[in-house]
Amino acid sequence: MTERRWTASPSATDIPGNASASFLFTRKNPKQGSWLDDGGIPSNKTGIPFGLLNGELQSIWVGSSDLRQYDIEVWHHEGNLVNAMLLTTVTVLNTNRISPFSALDYGLVLIPVNVQLASRLVNVVGSAPNNLKVYLGPVGDIPQ
Repeated sequence: MTERRWTASPSATDIPGNASASFLFTRKNPKQGSWLDDGGIPSNKTGIPFGLLNGELQSIWVGSSDLRQYDIEVWHHEGNLVNAMLLTTVTVLNTNRISPFSALDYGLVLIPVNVQLASRLVNVVGSAPNNLKVYLGPVGDIPQ
C-alpha cells in the first residue's frame, strides 16, 4: 500500500466529462469507516466489476460539498469482501473541490482481472464530508 498527501488546486471544480459512471462511488452522509455506494449498494457488498486484463489504476478524483480532511481507501474483492485487498489510500486535505490524484501521486497500483472495486472513507478529522464522490480511472486490456 502506498499513501500520498495532496491538496487540490482551486481550479479543480468538477469530475472530468469523460468519467464513466460505472466507476463512480458516492455517499450522501457518510460516517467514519463507511463504504461508498455504487447505485445505492455499498461497495463492500457488491463492488464495481473490473474485467480487464493488465489493470492499472491511473487516476482518482475525490470531492464533497464540505471542507474536510479524510482518507479514501480503494480496495478490490470477490464480493462481500472475500479475499479483500487494500490497493491504495489517498488523503484529501481540507478541500471541497474535486481533487485529482494521478498515478504519480500514489505510485503504480495494479488491479487483478475479475475482481470488484470498492471504496471506503477513513481517518476523518472532525466531521465527515457530505455528498462524497470518488471516481476511479482504471485502464487495462480488453479480455480475449
